[in-house]
Amino acid sequence: MSHEQNVGKSEKLITAVAIGLSAAALTGCGIGDYGASSAETPNPAAVAEQKAVELVDEYSEHPEKFDESAIVRVEVPEGSSVNGAATAYIDQYGQEQGWTGPQRDLGHGVVNKAAAEISGVPQPGAEVVMYHVDLNGDGTVDITPVGVENPTK
Repeated sequence: MSHEQNVGKSEKLITAVAIGLSAAALTGCGIGDYGASSAETPNPAAVAEQKAVELVDEYSEHPEKFDESAIVRVEVPEGSSVNGAATAYIDQYGQEQGWTGPQRDLGHGVVNKAAAEISGVPQPGAEVVMYHVDLNGDGTVDITPVGVENPTK
């Protein structure tokens, strides 16, 4: 029995040490430079969302500078919004491309940030300008709404 008691104490000690190290690593306290490395490495989702917001501003000022071959115009269904039409397009495109859950989540985050920056209320027949571009430099084509075009009367 003495051997079994020692094994149990060792397992408890190992578990306690593992929990302590995990907690320290998560908080960045005293273990290596965990805090410094995470602060220096930008979050790819945050980079993509920020770049999408910047592209909305650029498109509103200079739409002629955007590569037309990378643009898809998506009709805004009656009663929908820029965000709704863009999200529907992202979902369809992502499904066709076999996107993973995190890729879909990134696409939705980009749409939410960018659509909030697009000025103009869609009128019947309006189209959302969707731009295909690598937003965060990871080599994957992302899609972001950059503007809305209302029909001219």
